[in-house]
Amino acid sequence: MCIRDSYVLLTYLVHENGFVPPHIAAGVNLNLPVVGSLLRRGGAFFLRRSFRSQKLYAAVFHEYLSTIQTQGVSIEYFIEGTRSRTGRLLQPKGGMLAMSVRSYLNAPVRPIMFQPVYIGYERVVESDSYTTELSGKTKRSEKLSDLRKIFGILRHNYGEAHVSMCQPVFLDELLEQYDSDWQETLRRESRRPQWLNSLIEELGQTIMTRINTSADVNPVNLLALVLLGTPRHALGEKQLARQITLYQELLSHKPTPGRVTLTQKNAEQIIEYGFTMEILRRQEHTLGDIISIRPERAVGLTYLRNNISHLVTLHSLVACCFLEHRSFRVSHLHEFTTIAHPFLQAELFLPWDQQQITAALDEAIEQLVDRGLLVHAGDGDTLNRTPDNPESVMQLKILAHSLLQTLHRYLITISILAKNGSGILSRAELERLCIHTAQRISM
Repeated sequence: MCIRDSYVLLTYLVHENGFVPPHIAAGVNLNLPVVGSLLRRGGAFFLRRSFRSQKLYAAVFHEYLSTIQTQGVSIEYFIEGTRSRTGRLLQPKGGMLAMSVRSYLNAPVRPIMFQPVYIGYERVVESDSYTTELSGKTKRSEKLSDLRKIFGILRHNYGEAHVSMCQPVFLDELLEQYDSDWQETLRRESRRPQWLNSLIEELGQTIMTRINTSADVNPVNLLALVLLGTPRHALGEKQLARQITLYQELLSHKPTPGRVTLTQKNAEQIIEYGFTMEILRRQEHTLGDIISIRPERAVGLTYLRNNISHLVTLHSLVACCFLEHRSFRVSHLHEFTTIAHPFLQAELFLPWDQQQITAALDEAIEQLVDRGLLVHAGDGDTLNRTPDNPESVMQLKILAHSLLQTLHRYLITISILAKNGSGILSRAELERLCIHTAQRISM
């Protein structure tokens, strides 16, 4: 997640583990009086947001990057280009990746490894500004006077931060996939290789996917995922504990990627931790206490929910199909998932390709069956909701909520394309896709 204090946190961890801290590519907006010079001494170098129509600046910057890269200096940068305001990863920008790759192709002196890093928080320092920006307010530029806010920040409990070193990407291996004789190709041809743009695009997508598959699920993530999926952001304490336990069990097994880490707190400890972090409030009741999110924290918690919502995408997809249906054919689920997969993968950086998604979906289905939320019918191709079990119905509804709005957004987009016409698909094809999608989800 692209947040200012990530620069400091990552540099500190690298130093504490006995490595040379990296040079850091920072936006020119951080080059403030006094602060800018201190950041430079700490390894930062500043760059403009755009190099368009600035050929001299681009050439000088590229040469600087090539020089430090050839000398074996590690470089830290955020390929999203800006901070995510929603908690989901943004589409990667190819600028710094392209310059890194081209610098290596021009002087392949030292092998290059891209090390994706996942950084997860229990509370985001800038959540208030994110909320105002999402509501339409223009982003305010950084000022030196902002340093005074540090004293106010120190009065609050921001919990823990978790850093995961994801599976690295070795550039030589990627180059071999595109051209096994790439060095000879570069010597023989003076122009840039035709496959370079495709390689940079794949590199960016691979890095973002590996970040998502190394996420850390902390107590606040789980509380946000559960309570934001309820109509009034509230549940009975026992129901809340059961739903948290369900998510923990789902995330502890496939299809959850093996590099995902999960809090070791049990459901009761997680709820208690929510009070410690000033997220929850309790309403006493004779039939059982009601636990709800503090109203002022609800919008900020959507950021933390979105940090991990991609991990339950397939479970949520299945649950969405049972919002208005008591039974559903597995073959129809496979068909619907095949249609939705390209959209979900592009937005959520899912780790499964078109060939792997069916097996991953079957694993998600079996998890829901094992936990009593669904049952197999006699024909083997039909799933039913558990009969006479209101608890399982409620759990499926909460599980479905994290993906339902995304599916509705896709349906609206498809409907508009079908109405206005599109050069990608024919009108008839779009109408069929719209009808098929509407039949598969509850509107």
